Order: sequence, then C-alpha cells, then structure tokens
Amino acid sequence: MTITITDIAPRVWPACLNCYNNGRLVGQWIDCTEAADVTIESLHDGFGGPYEGCQEIWCPNHENLPIKGEMSLAEAVRWGEAYEESDPE
Repeated sequence: MTITITDIAPRVWPACLNCYNNGRLVGQWIDCTEAADVTIESLHDGFGGPYEGCQEIWCPNHENLPIKGEMSLAEAVRWGEAYEESDPE
C-alpha cells in the first residue's frame, strides 16, 4: 500500500474554548494562513452561537506542523506567516 500526501499546508482546528470545555465541538478546519481571520463569531456560524461565556479561541488539533500538542490562535497565525514566507509553490 502506498500513501501519497499531496497537501502539505499547515492546518489547525480552532475552536471556541468555552464550547469545547462544555462538550460542544464548535470549530472548523482551516489553513494556518487563514487563522488571522478567525473570530469567535465566525467559529459559531452555523452552530447557533456565540453563547454566554464564549470569548477565547484555542486550537486543540493541527496537522502538517512539526510540533506536538495544542496551540493558541496567535501561534497558528505565526505558523501561517512562516509558511507563506517559505513560498511552498
């Protein structure tokens, strides 16, 4: 079996931390290059929020990044900037 990876763009799953901590998965997969555009309101599009207490965005999952664990949205933005500077195309 051969696996071919064609997309190497770093991606994150930014989520509403309040919703995440209360068992609601409110988030979406995005390229890190788009992380600067994420707001708490944009995360809740289609999820019926934001709810009371929804203030912080956290990235509990990511792919194509050379790190382990979770990260802040600001860190995802920096990874996106680094990826754009590397001119991958």
